[in-house]
Amino acid sequence: MARIEQNGIPLDFTCENKRFKTDITKGHNGSVTENYLYEEDGEVLSLEYVIDKINGNSIYWFMWYKDGIPKLATSAVMDETAITEVIKNITAIKF
Repeated sequence: MARIEQNGIPLDFTCENKRFKTDITKGHNGSVTENYLYEEDGEVLSLEYVIDKINGNSIYWFMWYKDGIPKLATSAVMDETAITEVIKNITAIKF
Protein backbone atom coordinates (compact mmCIF):
# COMPACT_ATOMS: atom_id res chain seq x y z
CA MET A 1 0.00 0.00 0.00
CA ALA A 2 1.23 3.44 -0.87
CA ARG A 3 -0.15 6.94 -1.08
CA ILE A 4 -1.37 8.21 -4.42
CA GLU A 5 1.14 10.54 -6.04
CA GLN A 6 0.05 13.71 -7.78
CA ASN A 7 2.75 15.65 -9.66
CA GLY A 8 5.32 13.44 -7.92
CA ILE A 9 4.05 14.33 -4.43
CA PRO A 10 2.43 11.66 -2.19
CA LEU A 11 -1.06 12.73 -1.07
CA ASP A 12 -1.85 12.16 2.60
CA PHE A 13 -4.95 10.09 3.42
CA THR A 14 -4.97 8.34 0.04
CA CYS A 15 -4.04 4.79 -0.79
CA GLU A 16 -3.21 2.70 -3.85
CA ASN A 17 -2.17 -0.87 -4.48
CA LYS A 18 -1.93 -3.07 -7.58
CA ARG A 19 -5.70 -3.30 -7.97
CA PHE A 20 -7.40 -0.47 -6.07
CA LYS A 21 -6.92 3.21 -5.39
CA THR A 22 -8.70 5.96 -3.51
CA ASP A 23 -10.94 7.87 -5.91
CA ILE A 24 -9.80 11.39 -5.04
CA THR A 25 -12.34 12.86 -7.50
CA LYS A 26 -15.26 11.89 -5.22
CA GLY A 27 -16.40 13.05 -1.82
CA HIS A 28 -13.84 14.83 0.32
CA ASN A 29 -10.57 14.00 -1.48
CA GLY A 30 -11.79 10.42 -1.67
CA SER A 31 -13.34 10.21 1.79
CA VAL A 32 -17.07 9.40 1.83
CA THR A 33 -17.62 11.59 4.90
CA GLU A 34 -16.36 15.10 5.64
CA ASN A 35 -15.08 13.99 9.04
CA TYR A 36 -13.10 10.82 9.71
CA LEU A 37 -14.98 7.92 11.26
CA TYR A 38 -12.41 7.82 14.05
CA GLU A 39 -9.46 10.01 14.92
CA GLU A 40 -7.05 9.92 17.85
CA ASP A 41 -3.34 10.72 18.26
CA GLY A 42 -2.69 10.93 14.52
CA GLU A 43 -4.55 7.70 13.76
CA VAL A 44 -7.54 7.95 11.47
CA LEU A 45 -10.17 5.53 10.20
CA SER A 46 -11.70 6.61 6.92
CA LEU A 47 -14.37 5.19 4.63
CA GLU A 48 -13.23 5.90 1.08
CA TYR A 49 -14.45 5.78 -2.46
CA VAL A 50 -12.27 3.36 -4.38
CA ILE A 51 -11.68 2.60 -8.04
CA ASP A 52 -11.09 -0.99 -9.11
CA LYS A 53 -8.23 -0.48 -11.56
CA ILE A 54 -9.04 -3.70 -13.43
CA ASN A 55 -12.71 -3.15 -14.26
CA GLY A 56 -13.26 0.52 -13.32
CA ASN A 57 -16.00 -0.26 -10.79
CA SER A 58 -16.58 2.11 -7.90
CA ILE A 59 -16.52 0.45 -4.49
CA TYR A 60 -15.53 1.34 -0.92
CA TRP A 61 -12.92 0.47 1.68
CA PHE A 62 -12.24 1.27 5.29
CA MET A 63 -8.66 2.48 5.62
CA TRP A 64 -6.51 3.18 8.68
CA TYR A 65 -3.90 5.94 8.50
CA LYS A 66 -1.19 7.13 10.87
CA ASP A 67 -0.15 10.73 10.22
CA GLY A 68 -1.68 10.52 6.72
CA ILE A 69 0.14 7.33 5.70
CA PRO A 70 -1.75 4.04 5.13
CA LYS A 71 -1.18 1.57 7.99
CA LEU A 72 -2.45 -1.62 6.39
CA ALA A 73 -0.61 -3.91 4.03
CA THR A 74 -3.94 -5.40 2.95
CA SER A 75 -7.50 -4.14 2.85
CA ALA A 76 -11.05 -5.24 2.18
CA VAL A 77 -13.16 -3.62 -0.50
CA MET A 78 -16.95 -3.65 -0.36
CA ASP A 79 -19.86 -2.68 -2.53
CA GLU A 80 -22.88 -0.65 -1.35
CA THR A 81 -24.74 -3.76 -0.15
CA ALA A 82 -21.82 -4.82 2.07
CA ILE A 83 -21.37 -1.29 3.47
CA THR A 84 -25.08 -1.19 4.34
CA GLU A 85 -24.69 -4.51 6.17
CA VAL A 86 -21.66 -3.22 8.10
CA ILE A 87 -23.58 -0.11 9.18
CA LYS A 88 -26.57 -2.22 10.21
CA ASN A 89 -24.36 -4.49 12.32
CA ILE A 90 -22.59 -1.55 13.97
CA THR A 91 -25.86 0.15 14.89
CA ALA A 92 -27.05 -3.14 16.44
CA ILE A 93 -24.26 -3.01 19.04
CA LYS A 94 -25.72 -2.58 22.53
CA PHE A 95 -23.62 -0.38 24.80
